[in-house]
Parts: sequence; C-alpha cells; structure tokens
Amino acid sequence: MSKTKTEAQTEDRCRPTSNGAFEVQDIQIPNTESFKVVCRSSKILASDLMMVYRKPFNSKEFNRTLEQYTSGFGNVSTIQTRGFFIGLERLHLLTNKNPHELIIFVYPSGKLKEIRCDNFVLGSKSEGYIVKTLSECSADSSILSQGLKFATFDLNDENSHRNKAHKWGFGWWIDSGCVL
Repeated sequence: MSKTKTEAQTEDRCRPTSNGAFEVQDIQIPNTESFKVVCRSSKILASDLMMVYRKPFNSKEFNRTLEQYTSGFGNVSTIQTRGFFIGLERLHLLTNKNPHELIIFVYPSGKLKEIRCDNFVLGSKSEGYIVKTLSECSADSSILSQGLKFATFDLNDENSHRNKAHKWGFGWWIDSGCVL
C-alpha cells in the first residue's frame, strides 16, 4: 500500500540524510504513486544521492524481463547485499523533469571504478528507454553510451544474434561491442 501525498515526500528527490548514512525514503513523482528509494547525502559531491540500481556481485536476480525492468523490482533496502531497481518508467519520469547527474560505481577486476556524468536523460518506453543524453562524463563511460536502448534477455540488443543481456544475465543499456 502506498502512502498518501501528505505522508510521502512530495518532491522527486531525496531529502538530506544525517552523517552521510544510507536511508530509505519515500518520494513521489507528480501524478504517480509514491515509492521507496535509498538516499545518501554526500558532502564530497555537495548533493543528495538517490540509488536507483544496486546489483550485488554475481546476483542472478537481475535476469528479468523488460516488463519487470519497466516496473522495477527487488527489496529497496540499505543492506548492501540486497539488489533492486526502481524501474525504467520511474527513471524516465525523474530524468525528464529536471537534469540529473549520474554516478555509476562498478568493480571490474575487483577494483572500484567511478563514472560520473553531469547530465543524464532517459527516453520513454516508446523510445526503448534510450539514453537520450549522457554528457560531460569524468571517466571512461564505455559501460554506458548515449543512444543505447535498454536490453533484456527477452528483448534483443542491437545485434539480435548476440544478445548480451541474455549472456550476462542482467538488463542494461548494452552496446553490442562492449566486452564488460
């Protein structure tokens, strides 16, 4: 059951958290039901961060259909071993209202890699949840590129004979040339 507008955060962003702690908060995009997100305030970034996708290493729970990725799934929690995704439709609505910074933390070869982009906009369902804008990235952003559509095992990527979402076992904006 979702909270009423007076009980939920009525803005589509996180409120500051104390001492940089991760915290579950309710937010609401106008004209939609409220939903839970994990938030964290960061003095280093001078902003409040919203975690939209957390996939624990070797998790099998992310091999989902496009419909499941559209709606979102998982247990929104501050526990690092629990995976979740807020949903492509919510991410589209969030990023199309206001510009959003994007930070991706990945661990290739066991080393933390941070990719930070100043502007991220995601297209609608009818556009294939395409990355419409991805600009001013601080590091090699080969893990995500502007113009890519979201891929899942039940939806072919750009090279239909090589569906990497099926091979990798999770949905993502996959470039057919990416070797991740």
